[in-house]
Amino acid sequence: MDMSFIEQIKNEVNSLCEQHNLKQPMVVPGAAKIIMEYKGIDRAIELFEGAYNECRNNPDATNPFAFAAYKATLETTLKRD
Repeated sequence: MDMSFIEQIKNEVNSLCEQHNLKQPMVVPGAAKIIMEYKGIDRAIELFEGAYNECRNNPDATNPFAFAAYKATLETTLKRD
């Protein structure tokens, strides 16, 4: 079975933090910024849109705060001009 987008975000952030000797982010937008900086904006948007849709389509799988965090990150941190 493929990893969920949320699992992919966690794995990429863990890998990037280890590889570049970074502190683990404490908030969802911090994770987005790390992915954006090292993997690019398109990859970050892909992952966070996927995570947002996973939360939206399966509200029992996560808490409402995670859903809101992914949505807010997309709208603020990762928005395209």
